[in-house]
Amino acid sequence: MALVGALAGTSGARAQAWGASPTAEAGRSSAVLDPRVKEEARQRFDRGLTLYNQGDAMGALAEFELAHELTGHPMVLFNLALVRARLGHSVQAAEALEALRGFPISELAPGTMDRAQALYESQLARVGWLEIKSSTPRAVVQIDNVDVARTPAPPIRLTAGVHFVSVAAAAHEPRHLQVTVAGRAREILEVELTPLEVAPAQLTVTSNVPGATVLVDGTPLGRTPLPQPVTLSAGAHELELRRAGYAPVRQRLQLSAGGSARLAAKMSPTQAGLRDSGILALRLSEPGAVVSVDGEPHARAAGGVRLPLGLHSVRVQRAGFFDIVRDVEVKHGEQTLDASLLPTPEYLSDYVSRARSRRTWSYIALGAGGAVAAGAGGFLIWNQGQKNEARRRFDEYADAAEQKGGCPDDACETSLNIYAADLDAKQGRDIYGWLGVGAGALGVTAGLLLYGLGDDPARYEPKPASDVFGSLDVRLTGRAVELNGRF
Repeated sequence: MALVGALAGTSGARAQAWGASPTAEAGRSSAVLDPRVKEEARQRFDRGLTLYNQGDAMGALAEFELAHELTGHPMVLFNLALVRARLGHSVQAAEALEALRGFPISELAPGTMDRAQALYESQLARVGWLEIKSSTPRAVVQIDNVDVARTPAPPIRLTAGVHFVSVAAAAHEPRHLQVTVAGRAREILEVELTPLEVAPAQLTVTSNVPGATVLVDGTPLGRTPLPQPVTLSAGAHELELRRAGYAPVRQRLQLSAGGSARLAAKMSPTQAGLRDSGILALRLSEPGAVVSVDGEPHARAAGGVRLPLGLHSVRVQRAGFFDIVRDVEVKHGEQTLDASLLPTPEYLSDYVSRARSRRTWSYIALGAGGAVAAGAGGFLIWNQGQKNEARRRFDEYADAAEQKGGCPDDACETSLNIYAADLDAKQGRDIYGWLGVGAGALGVTAGLLLYGLGDDPARYEPKPASDVFGSLDVRLTGRAVELNGRF
């Protein structure tokens, strides 16, 4: 699936023909965006394109989400839909495509709405409905540990697959279930809650490792990270975290009525998990960046970190740059994560100012050095002519005196000495020319060093293909969606 970008509409009627009701999503005008916000959006979109085309869809998703948050641009929204589709987030992909209907057709490039329609229909085939029925009113419904509704709840759209469902209400025994939802199908789940004499408790579970299954009393509740607390009945419970390649974590808990508890579970890889593992290496764009994997710092991450197979959380930090927080799927063999840090507006402004100043001084040194060297070279050429003329006059006078048997008087001797002194003086002037050549060469060398060793002012500028305020073009092929952009 390759990204492209030009959202287009074939007609207003066609734009309203698919999806849910029109949304109020509207792109902010690029004219009213703060220039620094606009620049950050360009940077993030540029990095999203790069990451996506390198196969890092999760990294691209993070960048596009931030770019869309900054700009609300329809092109970014379309690319968000493409990436979400690539990651299997069909509901979110469909919602993003539906949100395009809130934009004027004039903001969408011709032809792309047909592509958006094709993608939308393919994603709907992977979307089902879950209807939860309960006689307990106002019960909180969690899907995959996120609050989504209260009973009586309308049917909920879900991406086809297995989901964790929790239903909890005050003074009732919470229920935790797993349900499988098929595409284009409606699943009805009847959940009856048993009244309790005491209020339930809240449990917050965190772990250093993502993707670990959390079980309470043998019932799976979800996978880490759990975004919200879990509602459990008061009393004793057996908590367990499991993940392939890691030693399980088990703990007995005693929860008080109406209380809350927090458990931070640190999971450690097993020897078997490290044998059946992969290597994650990071390509860092900035020296001195601090890398943490699953909360543990790794000073030699560039050389590769051996990790159990599966999902891992990576954080890259450096002063003056936005953090990179990325979930990475580690597979067999070695894979490289391109960690291109994005400078903060303050750092970027200071960097560009310093780089341009040094670049300006390099041009000044090159220009001044070249001018001095050229002037000195010109002086040497001119002086060579002067030396040749002085030698000619000396030689002619000396030859004439020699033909007469030498200088007959003091006047002849004086004239000969004058010619000789004039020749010596002009020969001696060469030193100034050579000193000028040397000084000019030093200036040119200094300019080249300043230019070569100095920072590039355009280093962090996004590529022309990443101008979110220009156009994108998307191509859907049999096996891929290609993304290219021009802002």
